[in-house]
Amino acid sequence: MRRFAGVAIWLLAAACPLRAQDAASREILSALNAERNRMELEPLSLSIPLARLAQARADEISAGERLDFDPPGASALLRAAWDLGYQGTLTQEVTSVVDGETCEVVEAWNENLGGSDVYRRPEIREAGVGFGVVGESALIVLIVGAPSPPPGARQRWPGNVPREWLTGDLLDEIDRKRVGMALPSLEREDAMGETAQDLANEILVDGTAFGRGRRNVTEGTLLYFKGGRTYTKGWGDALKEWLAVDHSVLARAGKVPAGAGLASRGTGGRVQAVWTVLVGDVASGPE
Repeated sequence: MRRFAGVAIWLLAAACPLRAQDAASREILSALNAERNRMELEPLSLSIPLARLAQARADEISAGERLDFDPPGASALLRAAWDLGYQGTLTQEVTSVVDGETCEVVEAWNENLGGSDVYRRPEIREAGVGFGVVGESALIVLIVGAPSPPPGARQRWPGNVPREWLTGDLLDEIDRKRVGMALPSLEREDAMGETAQDLANEILVDGTAFGRGRRNVTEGTLLYFKGGRTYTKGWGDALKEWLAVDHSVLARAGKVPAGAGLASRGTGGRVQAVWTVLVGDVASGPE
């Protein structure tokens, strides 16, 4: 079978392994940036701290000689990046064992990841790659990061800050509205948030019309707002429309499970964004 070209060179060229790793990293970064260019995203740049972290993760996985490891949580991964000198606000990891060329590795990621995941997120600007071996296969660890947001009135805006900050802002405001209606805060559930994010990714790339919408799904009721490229509406604009038309969904009584998602693509003022809130039935919430 064909081996991942850059890693194969690194394994065979014992005299200059660092040079081979650098060449393989540039090859992967070029393929990732080709995908980002297709989505009108700014290109990724190489981050030395993230590259060191990616290599440390690759060494750790290689030493264990197995892929069924527990990956670090988002907070732990970011703290590890900070310890190496990274000054960003978000890190995310994707790990693969492969036997193919660089383009095949990235194509597999493109097919398996969501439309706004990992290196497709507009707020992501930097990346690092690490290499190792698991069994007889090449191991690739990619870690991407979001730098500190630029100053300005739209500091907390799609494409500037991690989407987790923005979905948290949205749910916080919904909770404030619910308190004003003498209702308890929403019961935030990771599974609901993951589903809301998956649905946001789908709506971003499919033929869904721009504007407000509502869907009934297995987990409950999904409210979404798809903003166009001429003006990217924030969650505040989406919430105004949801409260005006779908007030009864956000005002469900009791301990209501919920989650939110945000998928976006593009750069600057041309970012297209999809906001989602998934509100469950009271019966599906925790006891």
